[in-house]
Amino acid sequence: MFSLYCNYSITYKNGTLKVTAATGSGTLNMSGWTYGSTVTNPSPSSNTNGTSSVTYTWYNSSKTALSAKPTSTSSVGDYYVKATFAATTNYKAYTTDYVKFTISNATIAVTANNQSYVYNGNAQGAAITATTVNNQTVTIAYRTASSGSYNLTSVPTLTDVGSITVYYQ
Repeated sequence: MFSLYCNYSITYKNGTLKVTAATGSGTLNMSGWTYGSTVTNPSPSSNTNGTSSVTYTWYNSSKTALSAKPTSTSSVGDYYVKATFAATTNYKAYTTDYVKFTISNATIAVTANNQSYVYNGNAQGAAITATTVNNQTVTIAYRTASSGSYNLTSVPTLTDVGSITVYYQ
């Protein structure tokens, strides 16, 4: 029998087949909220790494890391968040870019009600109400002139017959 290998000495070397983890991917959406209202949560999505082990890093408007997620009463302004999707068997960990969200100003409704009284010798004042989120204290300053500074800290009153317009801020 004729052998093709009779003129050769064969040396065998084992080789290694290696498959490394691919780069992971993910996206993050984050909506802001109004000061004092319900805080929103980030919405992560990843077809490679899944979303069960996502961690978040929170940042202020200067992109300096915060120690915790902003709360419903954090200062109004812009914030950022990054999501890190944990590594899996087949994919490396992935961190998103900064995602911006805003805590916007809450509305304070201040209402001056028209008041009409019959003279009774007592000082009568205007009724002004302020409604805020979370029943926060509101300071209102007054004036009775159509222009100038708001330098009165209590509601202007009238004792005698007459009328005044009360301006407030």
